Amino acid sequence: MIGCVFSLSACSLGYWSPRFWIPSEARSQVEQAAYRYNNALRFGNLEMAIKSVEPDRREEFLRTFDASAPRAIRFTEMDIQSVSLGPERAEARVLLLIRFYRLPSIREFAVTHEQRWRYDPSDSLWYVSPDAELFASRDREPLPSVTR
Repeated sequence: MIGCVFSLSACSLGYWSPRFWIPSEARSQVEQAAYRYNNALRFGNLEMAIKSVEPDRREEFLRTFDASAPRAIRFTEMDIQSVSLGPERAEARVLLLIRFYRLPSIREFAVTHEQRWRYDPSDSLWYVSPDAELFASRDREPLPSVTR
């Protein structure tokens, strides 16, 4: 009886989906979500990118990537290097190579950055918690370094 209740609740939460439990499918889902988000961000489509941002981080995201800011960030490359799933496949880490510059400068920075993603079974979507601190300071140049 308890097993039946667990199975029904897991199914209703989206965890029972075969696409979620098969590691290659779960990896593929988060990789596709990361690709859509990072491409939208790279080309300045904040409306599309924000759909993948954790709801409680969306205001901070918009402040950080506001294209009308005097020292707005422009991305020249966002390349996914690897995707690793957590043990229960509800969390993932996406390692990226990011190249960007801040207006009015054209000095480009290359940063290896790890994004943290979380699967929300209630709406069957992956959400990213963007590291706004990496890009937030518009008054100083970022350090070309590896962040984790």
